[in-house]
Amino acid sequence: MRLYDTHCHLNAEQLLPNLASWIQEAKQAGVVHMNIIGWDESSSEKAIQISQQYKMCHAVIGLHPVNDDLANPQRLDFIEKLAKMHHIVAIGEIGLDYYWKKDVHDQDLQKKVFIAQIKLANQFNLPIVVHCRDAYEDALIILKQNKPKAGGVMHCYAGPISLVDSFIKLGMHISVGGPITYKKNDALREMIQTIPLKHLLIETDAPYLSPEPFRGKINHPARVKLVMEEIVKHRKESKEIIEGKLLENSINMFHVKDYE
Repeated sequence: MRLYDTHCHLNAEQLLPNLASWIQEAKQAGVVHMNIIGWDESSSEKAIQISQQYKMCHAVIGLHPVNDDLANPQRLDFIEKLAKMHHIVAIGEIGLDYYWKKDVHDQDLQKKVFIAQIKLANQFNLPIVVHCRDAYEDALIILKQNKPKAGGVMHCYAGPISLVDSFIKLGMHISVGGPITYKKNDALREMIQTIPLKHLLIETDAPYLSPEPFRGKINHPARVKLVMEEIVKHRKESKEIIEGKLLENSINMFHVKDYE
């Protein structure tokens, strides 16, 4: 088994102290690549540092929509500076979150920063990693008006099935994680049966969203194997075909060098 965890936060305080152990456990589970996702300046820097230390780790940098002080232009300038100085594979996680930010002024600011980071990704010909919560219609409008030239990922997709094709037409892949294993998540299991395999990715979002039977506990990249196994249960293709295609999708999306 060769797996790519396309979204994890080994740079988070819950995982960072035992970084080497989590990476070793991931290797033993068949993980050969993982994206370390930033959400602000310091976590983006840490993602880069981890990627420089471990060849299987790849840095993604950006400003999450629930960051405070998004209006400060120096924050975007810092992310752009990192992108110029270091090898990264995507801009993220960026996007919209109306669950935590319900004020219309906050949401308008999120939109502006989202658009600015899409433009930054286009400047460097990088894909984007999109966080979206309770804002899928607005995210789709923004992506239509500001098309990501190198495509991207709808991270841990939990939106309407009806919008999936629209996101795919804009060059976005659909990524699923631990929630696909949750007992009441039949809608997500139904959705992954309809997504063309060439547009599907997997992730953990570690240390969050741990799959069953570990729901509620700290998640880590080795558990992407449980996400893969759940997808296999609900697709008509063989395990070997699914595994190979998801790895291929991820490598092609993030332009990483594969190795045996």
